Amino acid sequence: MGFLPSHCKKSVELVEIMKNGDPSKRGTVVVLLQDMLEVVTDMMVNEIRELAELHQSSKDTGQQVFAGTEAKPAILFPPVVTAQWEEQIRRLYLLLTVKETAAEVPTNSEVRRRVSFFTNSLFMDMPRAPRVRKMLTFSVLTPYYGVETVYSKNDIEVENEDEEWSNFLERLECKKDSDIWEKEENILQLRHWASLRGQTLCRTVRGMMYYRRAIKLQEFLDMASEKEIFDGYKAIAVPSEEEKKSHRSLYARLEAMADLKFTYAATDSNMGIRSALETVVQQIS
Repeated sequence: MGFLPSHCKKSVELVEIMKNGDPSKRGTVVVLLQDMLEVVTDMMVNEIRELAELHQSSKDTGQQVFAGTEAKPAILFPPVVTAQWEEQIRRLYLLLTVKETAAEVPTNSEVRRRVSFFTNSLFMDMPRAPRVRKMLTFSVLTPYYGVETVYSKNDIEVENEDEEWSNFLERLECKKDSDIWEKEENILQLRHWASLRGQTLCRTVRGMMYYRRAIKLQEFLDMASEKEIFDGYKAIAVPSEEEKKSHRSLYARLEAMADLKFTYAATDSNMGIRSALETVVQQIS
């Protein structure tokens, strides 16, 4: 087995043990770390002298580098388990073990386009964004007249067989189409799901409100502490009741900055779009 496959195999074993956190596996963790060190040493022995000396010292003394002693352990195992640790270790294990096949590639061309665009954007040489508090305030107005806001139940009772529909059923934990109509919550989600794929006001409003979400995320990166960034934006996006009531919490400050920098209004016009715009223009001039 080559260097990289061997190292990958041992990494998967190590991450799996760390994911389970079984204290009885401490000896196995020490052996795996030693084996991984030997693999890396064999790969880079001519480039990193200190690594080679550490490896040779371990051979001479016959002691595992990561064994340590009871009074002074070399590794902390089992690790201190937190919600963030569990999420990150599961994600790492998934990245190491998932084997993508052609059958798992989305068949929907729009899905492939979006995934491809996102992955390519990760390698862009993007300049650092300026701070949110320095940006100009802006407002958006969407006049609408005689358009669908959200599709009704009758509008969506049409058979549909495609990949997106199958994924939607799986997300709702529905095995067949008829299961959706058994819960009002599922029907509401279906109406939103269909409306966001048509020319509806709902889709327009959601798209514009992404500006607010982007401002909050950028402001989070500007003002969050190292611990808050490590906890992740999700911890702020889903705040506790106490954080919602506090005016000094990070959640409250992000909301205030978004309110200050972005305003959005959707206006219902009985006069029609053209008449409404003409009236606005006349008032401004």
